[in-house]
Amino acid sequence: EAYLRNCWRDGLFTVQIIVGRGVHSPYGAVLPDVVEELMIRLKREGVLLWFEWDRRTKSQSGAIIAYLKQF
Repeated sequence: EAYLRNCWRDGLFTVQIIVGRGVHSPYGAVLPDVVEELMIRLKREGVLLWFEWDRRTKSQSGAIIAYLKQF
């Protein structure tokens, strides 16, 4: 969260966050769910304009792309 807020303050427009797909984890990926919840909250707070998974679906993606609100 701190990283995204710093990017927002620094004027960055787009940030890609690597979360991994959990292919080597016996219980699957945990980080994508945690990061998605953070993205939803930051969108509500006006930090993010939009976010999307790099391959359009969370189950196939290893990264999320965040579009930071600038104005």
